[in-house]
Amino acid sequence: MNSCYMRKVVRHPENIEDLLVEQNKAVLEEVRKKYTVTFENHDEPYGESFTINQSATIYLNSSDMTNATIAHELLHIWFKTLGGFTSNHIYLASVNLPKQSKIFSKQLCDHIGNCMEHHKFYPKFLEMGYNPKDFIRNADKEQSNLLSLKCLILGRGYQYIGQNVDAFIGNLISIYAHHRPVNYSKHLKVLKRKDEDLFNLVTEFWYRWDKFDVYNIDPVFNSDYDIYENFIGDIGEWVSNKIIL
Repeated sequence: MNSCYMRKVVRHPENIEDLLVEQNKAVLEEVRKKYTVTFENHDEPYGESFTINQSATIYLNSSDMTNATIAHELLHIWFKTLGGFTSNHIYLASVNLPKQSKIFSKQLCDHIGNCMEHHKFYPKFLEMGYNPKDFIRNADKEQSNLLSLKCLILGRGYQYIGQNVDAFIGNLISIYAHHRPVNYSKHLKVLKRKDEDLFNLVTEFWYRWDKFDVYNIDPVFNSDYDIYENFIGDIGEWVSNKIIL
């Protein structure tokens, strides 16, 4: 389909299912084999989706939504039908630990999960006929600010600022998850110079996720549980000789 058609604004959320294009209807039908799905209007300038047990709600701004926006949120729920763990596992494993809890905020863990899902369902978004530029807002712009990275101070000596480590991890994940051909070589060099060990363990976590087969999840032979656990363990070793403020 032509890009003009794909980008047209869809209004009237109360009738949204009647207005879905065929590829969105197909994904919705697939999702509804495991989830009940409802659509709600909200005032935020972006789409959101939430799942509780087997119920899912997609929130859209009726004045600023496209078929691509709807597809994106549907794919977040579709991804959950594949099974597996979520980045909330990182948060739950860290929330009661004195050091890790200062690094892994709920916001960071949600961001990690959002990026992980994006990385895996982006190919399906393209298969549905959508334009890469419509996958996220400001798709062709840097997802991490170089100046901010240069100004980021992790700490001094063995004392690290948890909130800044949080920002380090979040920015590196944003860079790795970006689907557009943006040159991040300077960003990566800055982050690696700030803490090479932290840089390498986050990079290894993302590498493992990149190679993971989400279509054949098995609790014994192919589980993403080990990916999360290894990351949590790596961070645990990294903080073991540090004071996290």
